[in-house]
Amino acid sequence: MHLMYFTEQPMSAYSEQAGRDFGATALMFSNKHFDPVAGSRLYNEYIEQYMLAEEVGIDGIMLNEHHNAPFCMMPSTPTSSASMYCSM
Repeated sequence: MHLMYFTEQPMSAYSEQAGRDFGATALMFSNKHFDPVAGSRLYNEYIEQYMLAEEVGIDGIMLNEHHNAPFCMMPSTPTSSASMYCSM
């Protein structure tokens, strides 16, 4: 069996009300709601999750790429892959 780990790396640090007011949180949701400090914290947490997945023996990590979507902060899988490789 081949066991993989996957997360979309959601940017979950914006107010729920902002999403409700706009009516959606995908594609057209403004990046003015993005908090760079919270984004940095979340990004580092996702890197730590990937490192833990490796430590416990997960066979691989699946990466997903989206542009301007709060449900996925990863805009470029090659760049993110390289930075994760350097972190491990």
